Amino acid sequence: METVYRTFRSLLLPTLAAAVLLLAGCGGGEKEDQPIPAASNSERLTYLTELGWQVEPEPLHTVVLRLPHDLAEDYGDYLKLQEEQALPFAQCAGRTVSRYTYAATNYPGYDGPVQIDLWVCDGALCGGDVTAPGEGGFQDGIKFPG
Repeated sequence: METVYRTFRSLLLPTLAAAVLLLAGCGGGEKEDQPIPAASNSERLTYLTELGWQVEPEPLHTVVLRLPHDLAEDYGDYLKLQEEQALPFAQCAGRTVSRYTYAATNYPGYDGPVQIDLWVCDGALCGGDVTAPGEGGFQDGIKFPG
C-alpha cells in the first residue's frame, strides 16, 4: 500500500504543478481582445449605446470599399487613432469593409452636428471615430467623452 501511495504522490504533484503553471499563464498575461460584433444595425446600435452614445437609429450613410494594402499612405493618422483604441483596423488592409455613419445626438458641450463612423470587417468592428464635420470640427476616438 505504501508503494501505491508513493507512486500516486509522485504522479500527482507534478501534474498539479503543471496545472497551476498552465492556469497562471492563461490568467496572468494579456488576453486577446474579443471581436466586437457589428454585422447588423442592432449590434452596432447596442455597441454605441453601451459606450454612452445616443444616435439616430439608421445610418446617415453606408459605404462599402476595399482598403488599400498599405494603409500608412492614405490612412496614416486614422490608423494611429485605431491603434490607440486597440481596434484592429490594420488587420483589414486590402480587404472589403463597410463604414456606417450615424448622427450622434448627445455629444457634450458641442452644438454642431456630430457623426460617428463604425468600420466593419467580416462582421466585426475594426475601427471607429467621432467627427464634427465642417469649420471648427474635430475627429476623435469612439469613446464617449467625459
